[in-house]
Amino acid sequence: MSTVLVAVVALFAAAMGVWGCVSPAGLIGFVSRWRSPSRLWAAAAARLVFAAALWLAAPESRHPAVLRALALVALLAAVTIPLVGPARWEVFIDWWTRRSGAWIRGWALAALAFGVYLLWTLDA
Repeated sequence: MSTVLVAVVALFAAAMGVWGCVSPAGLIGFVSRWRSPSRLWAAAAARLVFAAALWLAAPESRHPAVLRALALVALLAAVTIPLVGPARWEVFIDWWTRRSGAWIRGWALAALAFGVYLLWTLDA
């Protein structure tokens, strides 16, 4: 089950990467809807679930150490996001949505590469 969840997240990351490359404004619109405090908690919860899935899927992957390291990063993000608080969360979202199209495309390419890597490493 954890491998399936990681694959779903990988496909989501890759899809978001493609979307951001094709339409940076569309991705910015999506991200701008994450300003609310309830979305902050949803983002933290999603990262917590993703961290657990990465950790559990690691032994069956091509790069278990990398997946475990990514799980720890996701766990750190899950814990850090609520500590940031709603006000700073909104400031961060506002900052991110004001970046240039080239900057958004660069991060979108990174998301695409991350998603593809996760899918590849799960195919052990």
